[in-house]
Amino acid sequence: MDNGKLNNLALLLGIILVAIMLNGCAAPSYWPEVHGRVLDETTDQPIEGAIVVAKWRGYSSHAFIQVRSTCYHIETATTDKMGRFTFPSRMDGISTVQRRFVAYRVYKAGYVTSDKTYEKEIYEKKLKYLKPFNGTNEERLKYLVQFGDVIRCANADDADKKLVIVKEKLYNEGRFLPDTKKGLEYADTLLFGFESRKYGREEAHKRRDKRLRKGYGIY
Repeated sequence: MDNGKLNNLALLLGIILVAIMLNGCAAPSYWPEVHGRVLDETTDQPIEGAIVVAKWRGYSSHAFIQVRSTCYHIETATTDKMGRFTFPSRMDGISTVQRRFVAYRVYKAGYVTSDKTYEKEIYEKKLKYLKPFNGTNEERLKYLVQFGDVIRCANADDADKKLVIVKEKLYNEGRFLPDTKKGLEYADTLLFGFESRKYGREEAHKRRDKRLRKGYGIY
C-alpha cells in the first residue's frame, strides 16, 4: 500500500475515533433566569421561607450507549414574604449529559407538595403549591427522610455545601417528632444526612457510632 493510501486510511481512522469520543456530547446549554412562587394550596397565600431545590438532570452516554440518568448541578433558593424565588441564569459546558432538564423540589416545615403543582399550566408558570401535612409523627419523619433522598445530586461537586442548610432544616423539624422506635431511626437518618454534609461522611459515621453506643434518643 503506497503512502497516499496509508495517509488517507490514518485520516479516516482518526475521524472515526474522534466521532466515537464525541458521541453523546451535548453542546453548551443556556438556562435563562427562573422566577417562581410558592403558595399555600388551601389559602392561595404566599409561603415565606420555603426552600426550593433545583436539580439539573440529564442522561449520560458513552460510546453510543445510553448509561443512566444523572444530576450534574444543583442550586437552592429561599422564598421571600411574597413566596417568590429566583434562580440566576447559567451556562452548561460541553459534556456527555444529554436531554437536560431541571427538576424542582420544595421544602417547608409542616407542609408537603400538592398534586396541583404538577398540573401543566401551573407547572409551566413555575408555581409550586404546598399543603399542610396530615399524618402521624412517624409518617412525617418518613416523608422527611424520603425528601432528603430525592434532593441528592451525586455528580455535582458542590452539592454537599449547597444542601447542608436543607439537611439541617429537615433534621431540626424531625428531631422532636420521634414517638416510636422506627421514628427514632428516621430521626437518626436525618441527623446523619445533615452531619455528613457539614462535617464529611467519616466524621458523621464516628458521631453516629457514638450515638449508637449510647442508644437512640440522644438528639
